[in-house]
Formats: sequence, C-alpha cells, structure tokens
Amino acid sequence: MTAIAEQEWQQVEARKQRIVAQCERNATLAADQLSERLQTEKLSANQLVPVFGVSVDKMLALTSQTPGINIVNVSMPSAEERAELTALDRKLDAIAAKLRGSAGN
Repeated sequence: MTAIAEQEWQQVEARKQRIVAQCERNATLAADQLSERLQTEKLSANQLVPVFGVSVDKMLALTSQTPGINIVNVSMPSAEERAELTALDRKLDAIAAKLRGSAGN
C-alpha cells in the first residue's frame, strides 16, 4: 500500500511541476506581450491603472518587499470630552467676538 501511495504522490508532484512550468511560461509570454504593447500603443487610463497596480504588487511579492502601510489610530472623544470641547469652543468664540468688537473701536 505504501509503495502505491508513494508512486501516486510522485505522479501528483510531477503534474504539479509541469503545471508550474506552464504557468511560468504563460506568465513570461503574457509579460512580454504586455511590455511590447505598452511600448507600441497608447493605452487608456482604465487599461493602465490595473496593469500598473498588478505589476507593482507582483514586483513587491517577488522581491519579498511589503507595500508601505500606514496605520492610524484615532481615538474618538467620549461624550464628556465632546461636551468639554464644545464649552471650550464657545469660550474661544466669545473671546474672538470681543477681540473683533474691540478692533473696531
């Protein structure tokens, strides 16, 4: 049983390797044709955007680079903090109004 399972596994691996080689060949042919088309034809923005995005993603993946990701943590004020900020805004508005009034004198 083990010998049969091993033989089947080797056949699966051989098929996988053939498929990998075919995919690599197809990708190379497609990349060559795409490069040629990019050099000889004017493509629309709708065509260029996905070509650019996919090309950058693949280049980063194949060179083991990761895209720059910016993570921002924004803390939202609580109801009490919002009330304090609103009160402060009103005080500042009152001060600004006084300053505008005194500038006219």
